[in-house]
Amino acid sequence: MRYEPASCVDPAGKVFYHDDKVYRSVSNESLSLTKKILSDGRCNHFFEKGLVRTRFADIKVQGCESVLEHEKIPFVTYCQEWSPLMLKDAALAVCDLSLELAKSGFAVKDAHPWNIHFNKCKPYFVDFGSIVEIDRSFKWPFREFRRHILFPLWLFSKGRFDDAYRFLHEHPIGIGKRLIEKKLFNRIPFSYARFAKSYLRSRKADSRKSLFTFLSDVRQYVEDMQIPSAHGFWTTYEQRTTGREDPLELPPKTATVTDLLKSFPKGSLLDMACNKGAYAVIAAEMGYQVVAFDRDPEIVSNIYLENKSGGKDILPLKLDFLWPTPGFGLGLSARPAYERLKCDTTLVLALIHHLVFYQKVNFEIIARIISQYTISRAIVEFIPPDDHYVKKWMTERHNWYELANFIDAMNVYFRKHTIFPSSPAPRVIVLFQK
Repeated sequence: MRYEPASCVDPAGKVFYHDDKVYRSVSNESLSLTKKILSDGRCNHFFEKGLVRTRFADIKVQGCESVLEHEKIPFVTYCQEWSPLMLKDAALAVCDLSLELAKSGFAVKDAHPWNIHFNKCKPYFVDFGSIVEIDRSFKWPFREFRRHILFPLWLFSKGRFDDAYRFLHEHPIGIGKRLIEKKLFNRIPFSYARFAKSYLRSRKADSRKSLFTFLSDVRQYVEDMQIPSAHGFWTTYEQRTTGREDPLELPPKTATVTDLLKSFPKGSLLDMACNKGAYAVIAAEMGYQVVAFDRDPEIVSNIYLENKSGGKDILPLKLDFLWPTPGFGLGLSARPAYERLKCDTTLVLALIHHLVFYQKVNFEIIARIISQYTISRAIVEFIPPDDHYVKKWMTERHNWYELANFIDAMNVYFRKHTIFPSSPAPRVIVLFQK
């Protein structure tokens, strides 16, 4: 058994992992409510609206009368790693689940984004212990929802992408989160402030009806929010996996990557700086469980939209290769990206030269980052100094930029490597294995 650090302050029960499954101990005080929720006639509707599927488990834990088993979400992600459209869908998921729960007299006492995880391109509410019964004293956590979800979403809707991500990256008790509670800002967005005021005024008279009205208004407000485009430097980059003249022709790069992926066990794969996600799609169609990240939110939103209805096993994230999400939260219980997104296979294509010449980092830093995300193998493209584009960027300061030096840096973390052709020549693909 391994307990989840983030749940150790939950009085309703603690989450733990055993045999690659997710469980939750149920405290004696919350057992009656748990039985009531799972036996409710609308329980399947709760699951359909995004509550993580849950059942009583057939295992025992000392000092605990009952244990729940939750459906496992393969990768834990946080709101600062989502695209604007993912944050919007997370907000809608909280509203939809809350509305469904309210029909049976239940509600969630926590409405922050750290209770939401994405499986592929669908958000799930994972904190079963957050569900409580609605009584006259219950007050829905509307301030928490505004502070951590709605306000950054409102910033996205105004085209303030950088500010929204700064806000999402901030510590939960950071200065920005405190400032928006001050009188100067606490009525932004204005429509939400009006909904909240009406809810507070009417909830004492009829708590369920007032909550249902409030949540319906908020849901419609979120649904109507329009997220403008955020064209970045790489948004219009052409990422091709077929021949320019013949769609059935596979260039050496695509052929090499495809053949390598076919030869490995179909486990998890992380496509770093994935651009439009073309290779992530190839991997997913082969049966890999894919995470694909890029620093451009527009690109991530496009991948999200393409896969939201298509059902491919791809989780798109907004993440910077050089600045991964660190640990944060109570006792750093929220784990860093290196731990949460570590995959059997990693894919790093058309990136190394940009990191060296534009981000001014060396091979040692790049190799260490790739290694920390990689369980078994890394497929890395290297563009040599005599490449048409790189040749223009080379200076005397970059005399160390050679394939042999890159391989030496990677070999600190990987036990062997094999070189394959890429395209256009003289680019190469290097397979590194641990």
